[in-house]
Formats: sequence, structure tokens, C-alpha cells
Amino acid sequence: MMPFEIVTYCSENYKDSLDFTLPSWLTNSLASKITIYTDSNKIKSENKKIEVIPFFPKDDNWVVNVGRKTSCIVNYLQTNHEPNFAFLESDCYVLSDFSEIFLEDFDLAVTRMFSKELHTYATITSGVWFTHSSPKAIQILKDWNTISKQYYQHNIGINRNTIAYDQLSFTDLIRPLYAKNEANIYPLEEDIYNSEHSKLENWIIKLKKTKPKILHFKGQKFRDKRLVHTVFKYAK
Repeated sequence: MMPFEIVTYCSENYKDSLDFTLPSWLTNSLASKITIYTDSNKIKSENKKIEVIPFFPKDDNWVVNVGRKTSCIVNYLQTNHEPNFAFLESDCYVLSDFSEIFLEDFDLAVTRMFSKELHTYATITSGVWFTHSSPKAIQILKDWNTISKQYYQHNIGINRNTIAYDQLSFTDLIRPLYAKNEANIYPLEEDIYNSEHSKLENWIIKLKKTKPKILHFKGQKFRDKRLVHTVFKYAK
């Protein structure tokens, strides 16, 4: 098995998402370490595999927290030596080991490269991706940090309940690199590595066809106990 780590950002007002998903990361993934960036002194762990880094002042503003993701990644790249890591948003539940991804050759592995689902607005998700941290990948992630902040400054993707500026900038950066073969971008099957849908009935249809390894309870779906129970029923 190729060693890898998991990196995430979780704000204090989303602590319950991490309470829900973190046990699954520890139990069902083979990650050697989990690094959690946060704005909270309430997110703590005594598990030796987990490092909690209070990195920002507390802020409940959705727009602010969206932008913190890329800053965390740049810091992680500067301070860690393990080249292989998965970035998972704190609302991603791991059902089974996904380490086989790291046996492939890529700079970045992403989902929704070709998705035609209307709810995705033709975007690659910025909430679930994987990297070998090659020199090319490191430059891409640094560029993403810069471009994401530019989108924010130009008020692109700052309205709640729409695709946010971190994801828009990620998509606008990654798609041309893939199309022009300027980086080794590896498209992953979204129904396995980023299973989600805005409508529960559509999600169930997907779950009946493909057994996922990562469930993405985005949009605070992890707080809907009935939905979570239904998804688990069909996913496991």
C-alpha cells in the first residue's frame, strides 16, 4: 500500500459534520495521518493519528470559510513531507478503503470531470480530490489559492446556495489543464469516490447502481437523520 494522509478544514459551526464523519475516516481508510485545520478551540483529539491545527480566528461567515480551504492546503504543502494526500471536506463519510487511487499515476485525481448532472453546474468538485504532490501538482494548488482569492475579490461565487468561488476557480483551472494535457489529471468515477446528489431520490438511484466508497453529505445533509439513514441503507 502506498502511504497517504487526509487533510481537511472544519470551522467551529461545522464541528458536528466532523463528529459525524471522522470516525469513518479512522475506521474505513488506511490514512496514516489526518490533519484538521480549524478556527476553533473546541475541535480536539487525543488520537495520535490526528493533528488539529487552529489556523484562523473564529468566523461563521460562509464566504470566509469557503476561502480558507486553499490557504490550508498551501500551508500543508509547506510543512508536511508525505507527498500523497486526499483532501476531504468535513462532510465526507468514508465507507471503505480508497487507497487504490494512489497506485495510479497522476498529479491530481478529481471527480465530476464529465458530469452532466444539472445540480453540479458543470463543475469539478473541490471538496474531494487526491494528489501525489508532484512539482506540477504543487504549482497547480498554489495557483488555485491565488485564483480563488481573485474570484472572491471580483465577487464571483460569493452567494450562498450557489457554486462557491473555490469550486468555480478549481474547475476553471483544472479543466483546461486536462484538455490541453498540460498536467496529469486523473478523472475518477464520482459515484464511487464522491457519491452525492441534491435530490435524495436521484441519489438513491445512483446508490442502487454503484456501491460508493465516499459519501458526500454536502449542503448540511449530514444533519438530516432521516436522509442519512436512507442513504446508508442503500449504500452499504
